[in-house]
Amino acid sequence: MRNHSDDDRYEWLALHLVQGLGNVVFKNLLEGFGSPRNILKAGISDLMNVSGIREDVARKIVRKEFVSDPSKTLKRLEALHVRVDTYADPSYPPALREIHDPPMVLYIKGRDILPRAVFIAVVGSRNPTPYGLKAAEKIGQGLARRGVGVVSGLARGIDSAAHWGSLGGRGFTAAV
Repeated sequence: MRNHSDDDRYEWLALHLVQGLGNVVFKNLLEGFGSPRNILKAGISDLMNVSGIREDVARKIVRKEFVSDPSKTLKRLEALHVRVDTYADPSYPPALREIHDPPMVLYIKGRDILPRAVFIAVVGSRNPTPYGLKAAEKIGQGLARRGVGVVSGLARGIDSAAHWGSLGGRGFTAAV
């Protein structure tokens, strides 16, 4: 049996696991319905009144068609000591709220440094040259030595190399 807090996490995660539901439309749904619970209870016609939603995505919400089972996913994350923070949580980074399409769900493992840390975004090619990989790794290490974290989408290539460099320099990273 889940407590109320777990129910909230389940509902946020369930919507996050709807294929095709992006952050902007997710936020529009929240503004229209007030909570993930209300979104998951809504009918197709009500969902279709929300700006930007596609019919196939609305149908997936109504049918509860998720990429993976939210309950199993929550259990797996808990076993891996991964915390799930949502856009509604007080711990959600304020600066992240200010971007056009803030992620509605954050997965956090390790030290909770997001609210007080300084980050630099390091992004680049997914198919870099060997020189590019080495340079990104050195940039990550250099930032770590100065107490600056690396943030990226954690794509293969430059992004990953910068994260590995930061971790090798005993720094911290965040993937969004």
